[in-house]
Amino acid sequence: MAPRVQTGKGTQSKSKLYSIEVGDWPPKRAEPSTRTVLSKTHASKVDPVEFKVGQIISAPHIEPSYDVNAEVIASEVGALFAKQRYMIVIHKFNNHMIALPIYTHRNLGIKHLHPEQKKEYVGLKWPNDDKWVNQATQDPVLIRDSDKEFSDLHYIRFTQPISVLYNSLVEDHGEVEASSLVHLQGLHRSIWNRFFR
Repeated sequence: MAPRVQTGKGTQSKSKLYSIEVGDWPPKRAEPSTRTVLSKTHASKVDPVEFKVGQIISAPHIEPSYDVNAEVIASEVGALFAKQRYMIVIHKFNNHMIALPIYTHRNLGIKHLHPEQKKEYVGLKWPNDDKWVNQATQDPVLIRDSDKEFSDLHYIRFTQPISVLYNSLVEDHGEVEASSLVHLQGLHRSIWNRFFR
């Protein structure tokens, strides 16, 4: 018997989940992305050498869903929200890399967050963008090259490292400046230094 998968979209005060029968499991991979990427889409096991620290990537990201209007997947641990999220690689290991996620918070940036929460974010900025407004307390991370139009609403959460397997569906979208990578790694390291003194 094929497993049952629940998905749904909330339309009222609570998410409505519905079940569908899945014939072939696992489901076939969707058509390749139509987004412009700087290198190939990594949909199978690849050599870690193809990835580098400081690279801007997009990769699958799954987290608990508290939004009743979001597309969710029901699981044994509750409703989950999944999307292809932009991230910046800060460390590489044998079969995975550590990346920091980039958020826009529904195109609001971080101005609506509590002041203590804002301290967990650093902005992402094009070097010559004179109209860019920093909503964070840290100096921004500078983009060296990217096919994505990042704005002053994009913020890196340096307190939330994500493990990304090399054989995940990962797309390359450019890289940050070398000095900004050092700055970002330092911000990430500083949170751990507070706990392990």
